[in-house]
Amino acid sequence: AFINYAVLAPWMVSRGDIASEVDSNGHLLVGFRSITTWSLWTGVALMTSAALWSLLVQRKAVSSLLDRRTWLLSSDNQESANEEIPFQWGWPAALIGALLVIWIGMIAFEISIPFMAIAIAMAMLTSIIGINTTAITSMTPTGALGRIAQLVFGLVVPKSIGTNVAAAGLSAEVALQASTFTQVLKTAHLLGAKPRLVVVGHLLGAFFGALVSVLVFYGLFLKGSPDGLISDEFPFPAAVVWQAVAELFANGIGSLPRSAVWAATIAILIGISMQVLSHRKKWFPLSPLAMGLAFVLPFHVSFAVFTGAFIFWILQPKKNRNSKVREFFTSSRETICAGIIAGAAMAGVIVLAIEAFIG
Repeated sequence: AFINYAVLAPWMVSRGDIASEVDSNGHLLVGFRSITTWSLWTGVALMTSAALWSLLVQRKAVSSLLDRRTWLLSSDNQESANEEIPFQWGWPAALIGALLVIWIGMIAFEISIPFMAIAIAMAMLTSIIGINTTAITSMTPTGALGRIAQLVFGLVVPKSIGTNVAAAGLSAEVALQASTFTQVLKTAHLLGAKPRLVVVGHLLGAFFGALVSVLVFYGLFLKGSPDGLISDEFPFPAAVVWQAVAELFANGIGSLPRSAVWAATIAILIGISMQVLSHRKKWFPLSPLAMGLAFVLPFHVSFAVFTGAFIFWILQPKKNRNSKVREFFTSSRETICAGIIAGAAMAGVIVLAIEAFIG
């Protein structure tokens, strides 16, 4: 983040590659959105190259796609079969879901049936890759899968930004949900829950969750127009990346400043190099995904992440200096951080709701 905002951004402003304004007092003004328009290419290249390389080196995830056992479901006994979702329900449910998604794509995003059919096929492929990768690594490469889907639709419909974002977003989101659900099933299995009831509960939660979240999101953030969605207060880094990649395929790489192309090229080499080192060493201190994300986040957000990591690093147990306080904070860091994030988010939503519906 320091390299981006204190070194590269001022340099690009002086070159004219990042837009700036001058106020009435003669002060130079450069907004977050202007900086991100240039810097996101470095961040996207860094994150995507690292994620794709990590996906490629996971030979088990790729080779398992060719294993017939990946495509089959069997139960050891009748009792377990009664607790699972019958396999014969899969294809009818998938067909109904696909038809519903195609209809939504046509109505909401004006995407034709052939392109929606391609999106469904991509969703099946990305889901299998995502599930296998999640099972092996406990992490889903959603960003990499999304960029792969955007690349496909960039080649099929290069001039349509809406189709690129909506159809590719569908493929990546289906893969994310499918991969996340495997973790839900694993947790339910460890707790002794019946898979059939877990699936039913997940489907109900997905339906009502989508219904409520869409209404809340439109009311709090869009307010009738998407033009003011991305701001300093709500940067929506994932949305910025999706928009930028779609615009790149629509306008061509020639629309980018030459400095952005060079920065992205260097970032690709750095991302791959860091992933190679991390696979060869048992412990590698730098994360290319975290570094890439810092290029699309406001500086204060990255600084907050660093501060939290630094505090827990200081509090971790030391040799010959162990204490119950250190052990408590170290073992509970995920819970503590989740509580802080959830509390801040809930407070922010409440304030926005008051401003939107009352103020």
